[in-house]
Amino acid sequence: MKIDSNKTGPAAFLIILIAVTVTFGLGAAVLLLGMVLIYFLPSYLVLKRFDIDPTERVFLSFFLGFGIFPVLAYYIGLLVHSFRLAVVLSIFVMMSTAIAVYILKKPKTSLV
Repeated sequence: MKIDSNKTGPAAFLIILIAVTVTFGLGAAVLLLGMVLIYFLPSYLVLKRFDIDPTERVFLSFFLGFGIFPVLAYYIGLLVHSFRLAVVLSIFVMMSTAIAVYILKKPKTSLV
């Protein structure tokens, strides 16, 4: 029996978000939501256009997000000499790259 990841993924995230809110308060829930939007979502949107299993896509996007975003923020910070501006620019670069790849790259279609 295969689990439908399109329905269970968002449901699991919602349950985790509610549990974090009840346990740690609204500040922790906002932090978790922000981390998902900054670290996870851009990589997931990029990987969604490639022919990868959904489980692999989730794990790859999680680890790619935690690897790419800090490096990008660090190098942009070296150029602009402002940490806050570097973080904002990194978010903009990651999201715009993800949206561009999501729009421009056509998903692979299989004949099977």
